[in-house]
Amino acid sequence: MAAGVPVIIHTFHGHVLGGLYFSRPKTRFFLAIERRLARATDRLVVLTHAQAREMAEGLRVAPSDRFAVIPLGLDLQPFADVDGPGPPAPCSGRSWGSMRTVPSSASWGVWYR
Repeated sequence: MAAGVPVIIHTFHGHVLGGLYFSRPKTRFFLAIERRLARATDRLVVLTHAQAREMAEGLRVAPSDRFAVIPLGLDLQPFADVDGPGPPAPCSGRSWGSMRTVPSSASWGVWYR
């Protein structure tokens, strides 16, 4: 709070503004809401610099200087380092014995081989 005035921060939870999730009218509606919220906030928080650029330049939600990047608070690198044939297979009724766990350095996760 600066001089008794609250600071308003807006963060995006999920990205549905690119037109892939909703019809064109709904996408325009949600984009208009985001732009209006952006005008009413002091800072907009995003997870990556790429997201900040997209929101500022591609979608024109707000000028780039209004965005603050706060990276994801989870270390996903252990999952990228898993030695396997590719991404996890969908659950297909395999037995528990055919599953392998991710390295002990990872905080959670199970994948099929």
